[in-house]
Formats: sequence, C-alpha cells, structure tokens
Amino acid sequence: MGTAQGRGYIAAEGMAEGERVRIARKLPEAPSGYRWRFRKGRLEVVGDPDRKKLVYDEAKGKFVADTGARVPDRFDSGIDKRKAFRDLGGYDPDSSFGGFVRLLLDQGLIKSREDVIKAMGEPGGRTHDTVRGNVKDVFKTKLIAQITSPAYLKQTARYKEVLRRSGDATQARRAAGMEEMLRLSERLGPEERGALGERVYAELFGGKQGVVHVDVSPAELAAAKGIAESEVPLGRSIDRMDGTRARELKNVSTRLGPRERGQIDDMLAMVGSTVQPSSGAPRTIEQVSVAFLDPKGGVANASLAYEILSANPKAPLTFEFHTADGKVLKVTAKNMGILQEPGFAAKLGVPGK
Repeated sequence: MGTAQGRGYIAAEGMAEGERVRIARKLPEAPSGYRWRFRKGRLEVVGDPDRKKLVYDEAKGKFVADTGARVPDRFDSGIDKRKAFRDLGGYDPDSSFGGFVRLLLDQGLIKSREDVIKAMGEPGGRTHDTVRGNVKDVFKTKLIAQITSPAYLKQTARYKEVLRRSGDATQARRAAGMEEMLRLSERLGPEERGALGERVYAELFGGKQGVVHVDVSPAELAAAKGIAESEVPLGRSIDRMDGTRARELKNVSTRLGPRERGQIDDMLAMVGSTVQPSSGAPRTIEQVSVAFLDPKGGVANASLAYEILSANPKAPLTFEFHTADGKVLKVTAKNMGILQEPGFAAKLGVPGK
C-alpha cells in the first residue's frame, strides 16, 4: 500500500496539480480537512497539521491511516503477467481489481481471466497502480460501449417497459442505459463510479458541443471570486461544458457534503468567465447545471437544491433530476416549489418509504 501515482504524468508540483492528476485518475475527492498534492512524481494526501496522516488505498477503494509506507508498490523486473495479475488481486472477488474482473465476466465481456492477463501491459518495473489502471482503462471502454449499445439495451426489461408506456425509443434507451450504469456502479469503487457516470451520460445525453473536464486554475477561480489567489489553493474541474453551460454530474445516492456544495458555489462564481477547453475555442460560462444521475440521489438532495436556489434566486442555475423512466426533470428558482411536494420522489420513480 502506498500513495496513488499518476500514470505517465509529467507535471508541475503542488495542490492544483494534485487535483488535476486526481481527476485524470478518477480518484475521489480528499476527505474534509485533506487535499491531494502532486510531489516528486507521486500523488499523495496531505492534511491539516492536527489531523492524522492518510493514504488512499486503491485496492480497497478508501482512505486509510498512513502507516509510513510512502513508496508505492512496484513489480520486480521480469515478473510475468500471470503473477502480476494474482498480486493485484485479480483472482480475489473481494478486492477492488478482482471485483472489476468478476464484473467483466458477469457482463460477458471476457470469457475468462486469461483475457485480462493477455491485455495487461508488461508489468516489470512498473507500479501496481499503473499496471492495474492501464488494463482497467481498456475494459472500461468496452464496458461503456456495451451498456450504451442499442442492441444490448433493447434486451433489458427497463427498455421494453419504458418503450411500451412511452412509445419513445430514445427515452427507453436512456432509461435502460442509466439503470445499467447505476446497477454496475454499485459493484465499483468510488474512484470508478464518477467516471462511469460521466461517460455513460456523454453517450446517452451529451450533445455535439460537449467538452468533458474543463480545468479551471486557482488563478482563474480566484479572479472570478474576486479574492487573492493565495486564498484558493485548488482549482476546479468542470465535468462538461455544453455550449456555454457548465454542467456538474453527480453519480451519488446520498446528500452532498460541504465540499460538493463548495463546487456549486465556485461554478456560480465562474458565470461570466471565459474558460479554455482542452480542445477548441474558449467558451464563456453563462449557465450552470447540476445533474443528479441517480434518482435516489435526486431525492436525497431535493432539500439541498431548494436551499441553494432559495439563496440564489437570480442565479442562472438549474438542477437536473434524472428519472427512472429516462427523462430529466429540470428545476430552477421559478419552479423550485416542486422540490418540497410530497410526491417529488414518485416523480423521479423512487418508491415511497
């Protein structure tokens, strides 16, 4: 166990770079009071002086106490792929990697674990994180293609049910695809769920103008908020820019915490600012949307959305609640009363308690 390490990432050091590498690696945000930092080629978790030291254990998918093992596990030179696969936990369904391999088997994307072993890069001299992450990326692409495929989705019960009721094939595909995404999310670690949600969303709902992960530097965020750059240790990453709309995607089933609320506040502060996507011309942020991809997460955050809209009634802010039948319920300050209605959960397709 050690600190997570970026794969082939050559970058400057610091907190902002740590956040960018974290996002690229699809790792979870640091706990309250902690931050990700990129230093000496390694991604690490640092906290306030009075807090215990933590590291992120990718195999377990959670933050754990730092035992002093600061050097990431690395394979010996000349190790064969089969031994590396075993060391990574590929045969253990209770490990993060083994659970991922089991999912691939259940989805029919591989015939045996041998398929994953063959797809692995040569592990000798590389860190466990690098080898594990690279082979996961290969099969995550295949997983996304499968669960958004019209041919695959047409065989699901959700597709058939929604098509029968609505007569709308696009809506049925979206409903089935999102249900598959949520079903598989339950079997993945937190570092995988956000990435899965973003990529499935892009396939089912993304427009041609969409740009994923627009990075906002600390300097840009500080300028937008009208404060000194020293007061903004970290930048932000916008999940999508659809035209001039900045969109944050939340693949959660529980209420957002203070850090996520801070993300929304920062995005609102960026309205009127021009950002540079990774490709294409700069775009000016004119609208902000926060999308809850899981209907259960939408219900859990209805009161929070109401609080934010009440505090910012004139802000160009929209909350997008995805429903179980493939629709999107959009809520702004003008219709936020719907969030307090007793039947709101039913509107999202979530059974009452």
